[in-house]
Amino acid sequence: MNWTLGIYEELGIRPIINCCGTWTIYGGAVMPEEARRAMYEAAKHFVIIDELHHKANEIIASITGAEAGLITAGADAGLAIATAACLLRKSEVAQQVKRHGQYVLETMRDTIQQLPDTTGFLDEVIIQRCHRNVHNHSYRISGAQLIEVGKPRSSQTEPFTTPQELEDAINEHTAAIAYVVRMEPGGLQLPEVIAIGHRYDVPIIVDAAAELPPRANLRYYSDLGADLVAFSGGKGIRGPNNAGILAGNRELIELAAIQYYPHMGVGRPMKVGRESMVGMLVALQLYASQRDEDDLSQWNNKAQYMVQQLQDIPHIEVQHTIGNGIQDNIPYCKVILDETMIGLTASELRQQLLDGDPRIMTIYHENVLILNMRNLMGDEHTQIVTRLREILTR
Repeated sequence: MNWTLGIYEELGIRPIINCCGTWTIYGGAVMPEEARRAMYEAAKHFVIIDELHHKANEIIASITGAEAGLITAGADAGLAIATAACLLRKSEVAQQVKRHGQYVLETMRDTIQQLPDTTGFLDEVIIQRCHRNVHNHSYRISGAQLIEVGKPRSSQTEPFTTPQELEDAINEHTAAIAYVVRMEPGGLQLPEVIAIGHRYDVPIIVDAAAELPPRANLRYYSDLGADLVAFSGGKGIRGPNNAGILAGNRELIELAAIQYYPHMGVGRPMKVGRESMVGMLVALQLYASQRDEDDLSQWNNKAQYMVQQLQDIPHIEVQHTIGNGIQDNIPYCKVILDETMIGLTASELRQQLLDGDPRIMTIYHENVLILNMRNLMGDEHTQIVTRLREILTR
């Protein structure tokens, strides 16, 4: 292959300008140069993976304020091995790990590798019905049953869940309570869930995959008392798209680690290579050293530029907004079409942008084209404006 050409063009794949944000299906975020260089260097040498995990533990704990941490193969893998740890928390494995650490890998291998067979282990994870989403499958990979409480989000009933409903679901089989931050409005709030869980000695697993920014959230959930918190590495942190971090209680992190790569527990297939581990650590340290205000300033400048350059086009309204969904604080540019007058629907506009050159991926809802500023690089925002003007003034 001629590496001087774009590798994707060499493969016959046209890259996109990503106006959708840090969606996994488009590759997450763009890693900073420091993380890319670190991955290149990491690929040139071998290490003992457990030693790399040990160093990652120290760095994650320092940045998040949690007792311990683990690099995972994305946030979903973090949820899966967090659940596995909670299933084992009252087993003989947990007692031996507390006494001897990971030395139990040899002496209790058969028991460690029993999952997803939960015979003799805790096997229930409680979740509010209003927190159900496609990622909940991660809790079940290790063999756990999801026990739903409260009302579904579609019921339009307030509140969706009562404290009593959560308490009534806790029993001798309860391994953990799952909490999805992105689905928070309408359900029980995290401090109340933590208080109830801890009253009954039940740990709380927090899905905070997409909750960065703000950077303060790296510490916020652990400071509240959450026992295990999973973050995506390929979204706000701008690490590799196949990486993430799990932060939390030291004993639970140790139980998660023996279920995880490079060991042969239920998390063994969720391998994250040494290159991605190093890239994740560098990206995390860099992210923690920077400021939300600087990111927001860049994104806001691009959104404002788009508004200024497009607002004179007839039959559209252009808005610079903050947020486009539950707990989303990212700047957007929204192009609202008078579809009848302009003779073009938002869906058709999206398709023309995707089919053109450069190839631009956007979101639309009804008659609104939605442009997320988060992943725009260099002068891509000016290229988007050029294409929009070409299409909308044709």
